[in-house]
Amino acid sequence: MEQIKAPGILAGNIGEPIKLEKVEPLIGFSSAYAAKGDMCQLWTKHGFTSDQDVFHQIAKSFISTLEHYTQREGKFVKLSNCEMLLFIIHGDLSAEIWNDKAAVASRIIMKKQIQPGMVVFEKEVADILDVHFPLVEFKQDDKVICLFREGWRFGLYFDLNRDDDFSVEDMNKNLGVLHRAVKYKNIYDSMFDPDTLSFIIARGWFPFAELINDGFDILQYQEKNDEVFDKSASHLISLFDKDRMDSIRSRWNSKIYLNEKMPILDAAFSSYYYGNYIAAIKIILTEIEGVLQSFYIKANLKKGSSSALTDFAKDTAIRKLQSKNTLLFPEEFLLYLKQNTYCSFDLMTGTASANSRHSVGHGAAAAKTYTKEKAIQAILTFDQIVFYL
Repeated sequence: MEQIKAPGILAGNIGEPIKLEKVEPLIGFSSAYAAKGDMCQLWTKHGFTSDQDVFHQIAKSFISTLEHYTQREGKFVKLSNCEMLLFIIHGDLSAEIWNDKAAVASRIIMKKQIQPGMVVFEKEVADILDVHFPLVEFKQDDKVICLFREGWRFGLYFDLNRDDDFSVEDMNKNLGVLHRAVKYKNIYDSMFDPDTLSFIIARGWFPFAELINDGFDILQYQEKNDEVFDKSASHLISLFDKDRMDSIRSRWNSKIYLNEKMPILDAAFSSYYYGNYIAAIKIILTEIEGVLQSFYIKANLKKGSSSALTDFAKDTAIRKLQSKNTLLFPEEFLLYLKQNTYCSFDLMTGTASANSRHSVGHGAAAAKTYTKEKAIQAILTFDQIVFYL
């Protein structure tokens, strides 16, 4: 029988779940050893990745329990090789095992406009907001455990819902957090290691949205050595040809709030194409403040200081994404803005650089610092703010 699809859904579930008539009620996973008669602390709602030791204990126990359930009802299925394993216990203790059979979807932030049915390439994805099962029915008294694989890593989420208030939205969001943590572990490691983050930011770089899945790996795997890092940065810079810059420009041009700015921004792109990095940098860095200021005034009915504007960019991103822990890294980007775009300078030392809006705006940056690298970094900084707004 042809599967009936929900409106707007182009795909369906691959098959039907394994249905179990009755299972024992699961109330949680033990968080520590407890002898008979001792008090035991349970996890009833949590998420783990395979980089955490406890994950392997819980996953092994979970798979063993499921296989016991299936064998007891004469259904012999090996579940340890599943890519996406979803287990649902209903209020009447009947259960479903979706072993790679449920359709899986994600809400993502794209780097470019797409039409329904278009092929989407990984390099076009800037962020993953959630993971969900659009054609699986959930009820308020359900209990859910989900084990998934991404490459050589795994994620595990469970909500054993003691209060009959299961939230599908909450599960979707948490699965998104886990998926990002598993798939992009190396980027998160770079961001959450203070020494690595400081090293990258000090050289004007960041995991800008444009570089997610498309370039940041060139930088993140390099040792903290200027010579080695500079060679990697040079390779990354070489990837920013006219087609890539045109793609960034197209993204900006699609934003209604930038309509009046596009003639100015086009002058920056034109300058960049002709190798006039001085003009490109001066335009972009001043327009960063202009765009932030216009949004700030609309929200607060007053002009904002530099510090207020950078905080505003961070807070706006967190509200939009409903999370601090996304691939757009709003809190870490605040640090980047303060140490680069809005860093102070000392006229007496002669060290002012073209990475700072202040040194550029006051004419303090030396001509030799207006490089192609600094121009790309300025454009990527503006682009990051476009994703936030």
